[in-house]
Amino acid sequence: MRGTRIRRTVLASLAATALLGTAACGGSSSGSGGGDGGVADEIKVVAVRDHTGPVAYAGLGGAKGTELAVEEINSSGFLGDGVKLVVDEVDSAGEIERASSEMTKAMSDRDVMAILGPTQGAQAASVAPLVERQKVPTIFTQSGSEGVVIGDWTFRATAPMQSYYDIAMKKLADDGVKKVSVLYNATFATFAELGEDVVPELAEENGIEIVSSDSVQSTTQDFTGQTQSIAKSDPDAVVMLLIAPQSVTALGQLRQAGYDKQVMATSVQAAGNLVVVKTPPGSAHLVGVALDRANLPEVVGTICGDDTLFIALGTPAQAKALAALLPEAR
Repeated sequence: MRGTRIRRTVLASLAATALLGTAACGGSSSGSGGGDGGVADEIKVVAVRDHTGPVAYAGLGGAKGTELAVEEINSSGFLGDGVKLVVDEVDSAGEIERASSEMTKAMSDRDVMAILGPTQGAQAASVAPLVERQKVPTIFTQSGSEGVVIGDWTFRATAPMQSYYDIAMKKLADDGVKKVSVLYNATFATFAELGEDVVPELAEENGIEIVSSDSVQSTTQDFTGQTQSIAKSDPDAVVMLLIAPQSVTALGQLRQAGYDKQVMATSVQAAGNLVVVKTPPGSAHLVGVALDRANLPEVVGTICGDDTLFIALGTPAQAKALAALLPEAR
């Protein structure tokens, strides 16, 4: 059928859109054909993802990436002369019910050729069966749990997190880590699976002992109890599986509790509050230790590599003020 052919035609460009969306997360199909193969002058796509709620950073980042990708696709003429790709953004607000409702609405619109699906694994897994029944191509970004890609009409732009954590755990083992503590968000299926099953299994395979494992909820904003317990256990490293705002807070409280060893974290994306400082090779930790010992109230915490230092501030305004004082920061 013509609608199916058009949807398949635009799927390749959507893959590029989705991939760019992970780096940062209408017209009518009955219009006159403006490109090759009967493609309409305007191709309508709907993106259903969180613009508000606890993981809004992922949806907003994807939206910015999509905006860039659409601009490049349209300017390159990839879909044919005069054919434009248009993406309408819809906020699922961190709610499975709302994601399902918005997905159903989009799939019932005959003008919608494809969908960029929710970033949250639980949302994505919930709507995937609807996608397969309605046969509207849907690409999910950053949805790392099981049950997302289940047929011919569901796709994923990023690999499930559990598929590459073996590399991370091997890195810890190669660094000489023998004992770790795990702190994970049990609300999100992906983090729960990692914290409860994947990380313990990989730790055992790599000869690493888990000395403590603490779960929190998405509503948890104070990690004083957990971080003090971790510091008391004194592991060689901490595996932190939290959403971005939680990660920044927990990192700061870990330092305040006196823990200054290695942290392997995910989702630390609160870029508005971060300052990145480049240092000479091997010097980043020296700057980080100095900042931590200064006990500056606006500094939540620091993360040090070899020549790069991430400084987490309490607010974007504080980050901007600090960056202005450091000519090599950004």
